[in-house]
This record gives sequence, structure tokens and C-alpha cells, in this order.
Amino acid sequence: MEPWTIKTQAKYLKEYGYPVAASRILLEWESLPELQEAKSGGCPQLDISLLGHEEKDGHTLYQVRCNLTLPNSSCLDWCVQHRLKHIREELYEKVYQSLSPSGSYMELFNDSPFALRGGLPGTTARLNGWLSTLADCTNHGSCEPALVCCLLRFLQAPDPPRVIVASSSAAAGQFSSAFDCAKATVKQQLEQARQQATEAASAAAMGFAKQHPQAAKTAMGYVGSNPEAGKAALGFMAKNPGMAVQALKLGAKGAARAF
Repeated sequence: MEPWTIKTQAKYLKEYGYPVAASRILLEWESLPELQEAKSGGCPQLDISLLGHEEKDGHTLYQVRCNLTLPNSSCLDWCVQHRLKHIREELYEKVYQSLSPSGSYMELFNDSPFALRGGLPGTTARLNGWLSTLADCTNHGSCEPALVCCLLRFLQAPDPPRVIVASSSAAAGQFSSAFDCAKATVKQQLEQARQQATEAASAAAMGFAKQHPQAAKTAMGYVGSNPEAGKAALGFMAKNPGMAVQALKLGAKGAARAF
């Protein structure tokens, strides 16, 4: 893994709710007493265990189950596979180097020794115990922030819930856009239907006028002498084209009987 800057590590840990403070040269716990009393719910709680192992491409892959409860009570639960070699080189050696100078490694892991080389019987049990102890050390502030950052990255911790929320918001935005698009399409279709009905009514009126010129002439004369009534009639036809067509048909029948 490529090294991260202090600023990047601090941002990464804060996303999970760890109380860290960073300067240009130092990354440390912001409130160590609170972290040491993490079970009160103010800091993340990590649990690590082994589900077993499987052989793949000539290598033994250990199935590591991880559970991280965040300060907001949300929970991340995931699994990752690693070879014993990688766990030793990328995790155990970093933990040992970080805790040995103060003498705390032997004190913390005295009852949970790391797995022996060679895949001897009991390897899974020893590795499970060591990882469980490491999680406890992380929960109670015994590990430095940089080591916790390394651990979460090695375990391939998923993004905190806020990313999932952002994705949901984006999905909601996409649904809203799709709904607006569908609404505009329906509006356009209704407008086209209204226009087509209006054209049909106009065509029916023209047909009526051609078939009954005298009645049409009388109607036009009435509209000319009563413009308000004619305007109202045209407005009715525009808003109610179906009823207008029916009225024209009835008028045509009446005119045919009159003439």
C-alpha cells in the first residue's frame, strides 16, 4: 500500500467517526480518554473474526469477517480474503513495529500470539485470536491513528453510510428528472390530442357549411351581429372539441329537416 499523508489519513478516519487531530507532522487521537471508553458509544467499535479458509490457485486464503459499528449506531459488515503471508507482512509487522518500542506489544498480545509460519495445525485458531485482540486494541485507543488507518485499509473497509446516502439522493434526483420528463411528455400528448380534436371540429364545421350553405350563412350572420356570443362559441369549441363536433352533427340534422 502506498503511504498516505497525515492530512489524508485524518480525513479517512474522521469519515468513520474516529476522533483524530492532525498537524503538519503529527496525527494523534483528539480525545484519548473518550476513545479508551469507546464502549459508551462515542467511538467506532471494530470486531474481527475468521470464518475459515479455502485453497485457491495453490494458496490458502483466510476468510476474515469484519464488523464496524459507527458512533451513529449504523453498522458496516463485510468479509475479505487474505493469505497468511500478506497478513504477516502488511499487518502483523506494522503492528509489532508500532507497539514494540513502548513494550506494549508483549503486554497486549501475550495471550494471543501470531500464527506460526508454515501453516501448522492451529494456525486458524491463533490467527483468529490475534485479530480479535487487535480489534480490542483498536477499540480502546491502544493503537495509534496511523495504525488504525492501515488496519481499515488492509481489511478493505467499505465506505461509510454517508456515501450510500449520497447515492440514494442521486437516485432520487434521477427519479425526479424521469418523472418531470414523463409529465412533460403526457402534457405534450394531451396538447396534441386537443389540437387534433379542434382540427376535427373545424373540419366538421366546414363540411357542415358546404352541405348546408344557407344555415352556415345564417349562423355567420348571427355571429356577426352577436360577437360576444360567437367568441364564446369558438372558445367552447376549442375547449370541448368532442362536444362541438356532436353539436355540429345535431345542428346539421336540424338544418336538413328545416331545409
